[in-house]
Amino acid sequence: MDYFDSSAVKNALPYPQLIEALARGLQLPIEVPSRSYFAPNADASCVLIMPAWKAKEVFGVKLVSVWPSNKTIGSPTVSAVYVLLSCENGMPLAVIDGTELTLRRTAAAAALASLHAATAKHLQYWAQALYVCLWFKRMQACTPLKES
Repeated sequence: MDYFDSSAVKNALPYPQLIEALARGLQLPIEVPSRSYFAPNADASCVLIMPAWKAKEVFGVKLVSVWPSNKTIGSPTVSAVYVLLSCENGMPLAVIDGTELTLRRTAAAAALASLHAATAKHLQYWAQALYVCLWFKRMQACTPLKES
């Protein structure tokens, strides 16, 4: 079984290749049921479970925790992990940092959508928006924002 932390996800999924892989993957017969929602503490915190699979090949599930109270202790309010299993024997194939995976997939999906559906002017706006999002993420990593 492989483990991919945030850095490994970044290294394994450069945007040009990720966008191409996403374009191919969206054409495959993937089963994606509705996500499940659980509130284990009966408060604003929750866990989301999002499964997806390609029959007879792989099964993946993303577990997302949303803990708004974490901001008071300086920890992320949202974190995720992705687990990939073999549909042949049920054995774990990989555990992946789901937060970085989601950030990269979201940016790649936005880029892919803009390539397929946008005029040149819209593409410019998408690129600017993506730049702002990535810049904000980098700035937040360097200097965490504090609420006033």
